Amino acid sequence: MPMSKAGIKILSFALLLSLFSCSKFHSIQKSDSLVEKYDAAVKYYTDGDFYRAGLLLEELIPLMRGQAEAERAEFYYAYCQYYQRQQLLSSYYFKKFYSTYPRSEFAEEAMYMECRSLYEMSPTTALDQSHSQQALEAIQTFYRRYPGSKYTEQVMAFSSSLNEKIDNKNYKNARLYFKLRRYKSAVVSLENFRKDNPDSPHLEDAFFMRFKSQYEYARRSVKKKQLKRYYEALEYYRNFVDRYPDSELIKDAEHIYDNCINRISSLKNS
Repeated sequence: MPMSKAGIKILSFALLLSLFSCSKFHSIQKSDSLVEKYDAAVKYYTDGDFYRAGLLLEELIPLMRGQAEAERAEFYYAYCQYYQRQQLLSSYYFKKFYSTYPRSEFAEEAMYMECRSLYEMSPTTALDQSHSQQALEAIQTFYRRYPGSKYTEQVMAFSSSLNEKIDNKNYKNARLYFKLRRYKSAVVSLENFRKDNPDSPHLEDAFFMRFKSQYEYARRSVKKKQLKRYYEALEYYRNFVDRYPDSELIKDAEHIYDNCINRISSLKNS
């Protein structure tokens, strides 16, 4: 369908405006006036043009060291990276900012934004959680420096979400050996998880799976080692029922326990 005359005029005007805007920006870039560049950068930043603002600020920052505007220029530059969804860069520049200007009125916000940038880089549970761990370390630093911060509630939400994600990842890793039928490794992995994550919501399941893994490990062992390993499974069963007497997994645990007892009896009578 052919474009109307009005549509053509609007498109032509938009193109002319774009060309004028680009021409104006390049003119500012070539200017030797730091004041002109800085004022333009702030205007672009205020208008939400973080790409152009970032380009100008990147040129200005090395030339403005020691000037009053240098602090704000670096703060805006970190935000330019954040608003362009460059969280790795924004986390770096926010940290650089509060390290360079620890007494700045923006230092607290910069540290919060470092935490936020790192939090937003945290991947899904299935992937490596090193960024999540890095974010938690930054959050701990924030808590220590600003215990009564206005950002505390939001940072606590970040921390809770990250801890849950790391906990889920750790538990999936611990259970992986069971899925692979490497039951001895599963027992060790689940025991380590239990020790390292005493407050995990997966702890009940970890106790049960440790018992179940030990039972499967004993069942698949050579006959001369089975008796000892079944007794170890019974010990894990007692650990589980003592700690979680009302667990929904009790019936499953009792079924495995009965199998253990029967196999121990059979081994003793053979």
